[in-house]
Amino acid sequence: MNTNFDDKYPEISEQAANWLIELSDAAEPDEKLRLQQNKAFVEWLKLSPIHIREFLKLSAIWQELGMLTKVQFEQIEQSIKKQDSNILAFNQDTMAESSVGEQLPPNTNKKLIANWVKPLMGLAASVLLAVLIFLPEHNTTQQYQALVGDQKTVELADSSQVRLNTDTLIDVAFKRNQRHVYLRRGEALFSVTKDPDKPFIVDVEDTRVEVLGTRFNVKKGTYDNPGIQIYVVEGVVSVKALLTNEEVIIHKGQQALVPENGSNNLAINVQRLESDLVTAWTQGKIVFENQRLSEVVNEFNRYSHRDLILLSEELKNMTVSGVFNASDSDGLVAYLAQIRDVQVQLDARGNKTIRLLSDSVNTR
Repeated sequence: MNTNFDDKYPEISEQAANWLIELSDAAEPDEKLRLQQNKAFVEWLKLSPIHIREFLKLSAIWQELGMLTKVQFEQIEQSIKKQDSNILAFNQDTMAESSVGEQLPPNTNKKLIANWVKPLMGLAASVLLAVLIFLPEHNTTQQYQALVGDQKTVELADSSQVRLNTDTLIDVAFKRNQRHVYLRRGEALFSVTKDPDKPFIVDVEDTRVEVLGTRFNVKKGTYDNPGIQIYVVEGVVSVKALLTNEEVIIHKGQQALVPENGSNNLAINVQRLESDLVTAWTQGKIVFENQRLSEVVNEFNRYSHRDLILLSEELKNMTVSGVFNASDSDGLVAYLAQIRDVQVQLDARGNKTIRLLSDSVNTR
């Protein structure tokens, strides 16, 4: 019995768990620190075959418990299967073989050593592939941003184009077998170049949109108007809620609304909308159709550093329909003044406080 190993086993298991947490999070924004993290993990793997085995074993267990998403786990397996036959996929036989190393006596002959070193080399390659999946590829990941009040069009490496609306941030990671975009905040219109060998994937929180080539709009929800909105301008799009595994296919003129986590009803809602209603922002317009004024105000506030502030509950629930210039909040105020007795006051920061003259709520 190897008492040294028995003493260190809990420590190794804890280290493996810590690495899995760090790698599956993959949220380190600093590229230099991310690369240092990657290098440190590889060095930890090289210390012992037991480190490799523990990491792989925990990956499988976490996937079974739902702590590691099925998508991440499947990506690892698919990448492994496409590699050389010496690289083994995650399975019980592989894990059983990997445990042989800890049982070999010091004087084991070279032939026996070869019987277990090769599988472990395969496992090491598998883990390195997992690192590439968990951590954004440093040489192919780019970030694009449109500031408040601005819009920007960017052309990606595959000639696809992305139109970013105000206050929008995306990360783009092109890999060998897929094109991946992460919408961190805001709204974007995608015009995707067709490539049957590389699906185009957009992730927004726990929602995944996948296409081969099409034109579609994706909008991340806000506090007052939560959920993820996906609208198809041209072509066909697959929308999947990763938490519930529900998947819908939407076509031109259809919009899918994926509810936010924690909603009473998590089912994806599909409806038909006119394209102009969704993509008017590309022309500097905002179109509202029977929307609550609180939602309208939040939408206007995305385009300006000076906020509209509603103080009246009665006003918040009022519905609004109309076409407005995105940068002209005065136009909304003038519209409200025509149908309501509205008072507007400016605070020290230039924010516009809107209230009913008959309302008893005090201004800030």
